[in-house]
Amino acid sequence: MLDSLQRRWKTLIALALAGLLAVALGSCSLQGLRGEAAQPPSLLIANISDPTTFNPPLNDSLFSTYVFGLINRGLVSTNGLTGEIEPELAESWTISQDQKSIVFTLRPNLKWSDGAPLTADDVLFSFNDVYLNEDVPTSTRNILETGDGSYPQVSKLSDNQVKFTVTQPYAPCCATAASPCCLGISWLHR
Repeated sequence: MLDSLQRRWKTLIALALAGLLAVALGSCSLQGLRGEAAQPPSLLIANISDPTTFNPPLNDSLFSTYVFGLINRGLVSTNGLTGEIEPELAESWTISQDQKSIVFTLRPNLKWSDGAPLTADDVLFSFNDVYLNEDVPTSTRNILETGDGSYPQVSKLSDNQVKFTVTQPYAPCCATAASPCCLGISWLHR
């Protein structure tokens, strides 16, 4: 009888250990072995609609505009806390005494995702060939219109400098002409 009782206890202990082992092994997964560094970064934005386009000049949706500020870069950006204009692709800018021109100096060694250099030619392309081009059906051009109905003239001063010139002082020119959510540098480069 003692042998029979010992065998039952041994059987119960063996079954309990087998059950614990099954639970322990069943709960193991590769996900549990990965650290925080292995997790890709993500950003979740609650929005009532998907972006209609990822092409800023053709945008007609506020929902797309939210995305542009995350994927496009402008010459400057606006600090969301202070409202101050801050450097982005441009390391600095100078406003003329008569407030009719702004010279932006690009940061050194800017590169596109494919490794090609980002230069003043790309800024000219973005503004002269896309945003200010009347053949491109975009309402974005209206953001740049001054009080007298004219648009900025954008010219290249050097490989890393561009000049925006307007016919009259136009206070929002720096912020609107260069912000990523309104008029980022075109993702198409020369």
